Amino acid sequence: IDDWGYPLYISTLYRIVDSQLLVNLLNVVVNAMTSVYLFRIGQCFMSRKSAYLAAIIYCLSSYSIFYQASGLKETIMVFLCVLSFYYYYIYLSKNQYKYINYFFHNINSISSL
Repeated sequence: IDDWGYPLYISTLYRIVDSQLLVNLLNVVVNAMTSVYLFRIGQCFMSRKSAYLAAIIYCLSSYSIFYQASGLKETIMVFLCVLSFYYYYIYLSKNQYKYINYFFHNINSISSL
């Protein structure tokens, strides 16, 4: 019973447009956004060039491509984990409370998937 979030998400997508192509397209977009946030995290800890290389390596990794093409929930889970880490780090470095709200929102989203 604990794994109802992703099937609800997929069923909603299929009700809108009955196509596997839409699910794969959304996974590509989510994977691209994961790379963007990996790049932002990388910029906090290393040079811009190294952060860019880390994001490219993630995009081209076999893990990323496999889960992106298969339509499983891992693509969204990785995105939410990376997003949560990013906002938590920003909260710790800038000490602004709005970022901790984003962090808890993402943690709540992860627990619902």
